[in-house]
Amino acid sequence: MKRIATKQIKKLAPGLSVAEAANADTVGGQPASAFASRTSEAYREIGTSGQPQFQNGWANVGAGNSTAAFYRDPLGLVHLKGTLETNNDNSAAFTLPSGYRPSRTLNMPAFPGTGHPTQLTVTANGGVSADCIGVATCRAGIDGLAFRVP
Repeated sequence: MKRIATKQIKKLAPGLSVAEAANADTVGGQPASAFASRTSEAYREIGTSGQPQFQNGWANVGAGNSTAAFYRDPLGLVHLKGTLETNNDNSAAFTLPSGYRPSRTLNMPAFPGTGHPTQLTVTANGGVSADCIGVATCRAGIDGLAFRVP
């Protein structure tokens, strides 16, 4: 059996030996699983103890809507969720901590809970704000928005 395997390997990959193929599931002596985390951190809920706090009158909408939160996955993507509301349009809703901030300002579409265009802005210093055009009460749905961090 080993002879057949050796012959097939030499035909398909002339520079590869059977000994090398035997540990192909390792990299530098480490199992492949050592290079990728299998779990993501839990959502970090805005406004809870030890987490970023709401600013400028922003708050969760409540009434069955998802709450504002974020987490960073093992691939370096920051995921956002929640439905936020304020009467102080285009002001910072909260500030993301270091390690969760983009390298440049990002502008993303947010779900317009008021039926008017809504833009979410995430700045390099971590400020997260929404601009709801043409309404007194700004409501922004950010469920499913994500961005890569350095």
